[in-house]
Amino acid sequence: MTFKTKITLGFLALLALLLALGGYAFYTVRQLDQSAKSILKDNFYSVQLGQQMLRALDGLEQRPDDADELARFRESLTREAGNITEPGEQEMVDSLTANLARYERLTDAVGAGGRGAVVRQLRGQTHRMVQLNITTLQANNDRATATATRAGYYLLAVIGLSVLTALSFVVQVPAAAVAPLQRLAVSIGHATNQDFSATIPVESHDEFGQVAQAFNRLLGQLNEYRNSTIAQLVTERNRAASIVNGLDEGLLLLDQHRVILLANPVACELLGLEADQLLGRPAAEVARENDLVRTMLQPLEQAGSTGGEIPLLHITQHGEEAYFQLDVQDLLSFNEALNQKEFAGQILTLRNVSDFKRLDQVKSNFLATVSHELKTPLSSMNINLRLLQDERLPAEERQRITAASGRKPSACSAWWASCSTCRASTQEPAFISTCGPPTWPTWSATPRPPCRPSSPTSKSGLTCSCPFIYTLFAPMWKRRPGCSSTCWPMPFATRRRAKQ
Repeated sequence: MTFKTKITLGFLALLALLLALGGYAFYTVRQLDQSAKSILKDNFYSVQLGQQMLRALDGLEQRPDDADELARFRESLTREAGNITEPGEQEMVDSLTANLARYERLTDAVGAGGRGAVVRQLRGQTHRMVQLNITTLQANNDRATATATRAGYYLLAVIGLSVLTALSFVVQVPAAAVAPLQRLAVSIGHATNQDFSATIPVESHDEFGQVAQAFNRLLGQLNEYRNSTIAQLVTERNRAASIVNGLDEGLLLLDQHRVILLANPVACELLGLEADQLLGRPAAEVARENDLVRTMLQPLEQAGSTGGEIPLLHITQHGEEAYFQLDVQDLLSFNEALNQKEFAGQILTLRNVSDFKRLDQVKSNFLATVSHELKTPLSSMNINLRLLQDERLPAEERQRITAASGRKPSACSAWWASCSTCRASTQEPAFISTCGPPTWPTWSATPRPPCRPSSPTSKSGLTCSCPFIYTLFAPMWKRRPGCSSTCWPMPFATRRRAKQ
């Protein structure tokens, strides 16, 4: 039975009680009214007729020959004969009729005494008739009173039953309607707290039972969805954790309040702290205990005031000095409720740039070595060439210097004229100033300064604007594999270092 049917039946029961109460009250009042009318119509009318007959007898007793009183008595007796309602009343009317006929047959010869005796008999019979109707009237009145009292009790009983029924409906119907809703609210509260096992017991097959079954199915589907979602989240979290833990860079994840949410093993190793000592703690609190964390937080504090570059961090790792580049990245999340982006946290990464730093050092050392190795012979050649141009130099000494260089004096003079730009350099070797060697910026690929296209006679495929430098270093140059003629030539020593 559905809950709607139960409520309908309850209201129908209350309506039936009201109809029964009203119908019984109407029936009782109708019965009492009919009883009162019967009493007034029958018995009370007979009493009135008896009173008229008694008054007529009083007149006949005073005036025996009064025809009007006799006619009034006869008329009242005739009406009484037509209003017989009680047992024994007919015999009294017959006796009165017989005595009245005897009274009329009496003559003057009998005398007034004889009529007087008949009048007394008529009076006595009339009194008995009136008393009979009065007694019946009292009995009917008593019965009507008893009926009214009984009807009052019955009405009270029906009213009490109606009140009890109404009270039961008042107590039970709200409880029957609210109790399932309370169980549903409790179950929803458990579901809100991620407890999908608090199902609603199905106690009926009405609307609440159907709601309970539907809600239990919903809880089951939510539990399955949560399990599948948790499994997916765990898988994604493990994948993300594997990626983060596999990074060769130190990583710290801070929320919007700068509380450490994540620290990978590389960051823990660099900081010298365990993950349990970092996670869930404010970064400022950890910075008071760890110098590296304090250094990493300085760019965050200075972000609003200065816009300078973040310096390299020198950290000793495995007994060796290492260089790390700090990188700060802000995290933004989109708030759908406010339809705007909000600050969600920051990512601090420490990138190991030691290899780039070593490569930069190697390049700097190579340039310094080449510069040092070129300065001495170039200085000596510069002196010798100056001596050759000196006219005061004896011919024997000039011949000795020319023989040492392996060239004729005229060729040396032409050679010196073409290298006039090289011999003026004292701060850096002619190799660097003439051919324009590349600069070696930090962390960038080797640039390609242009050189002149190779000549058919060059063995290395390149030629320089300085014939002296080309003659001196042509045996050492070799084109870099896979490069065009515009690439800067790689010396053998540098190529060997790059291979190592």
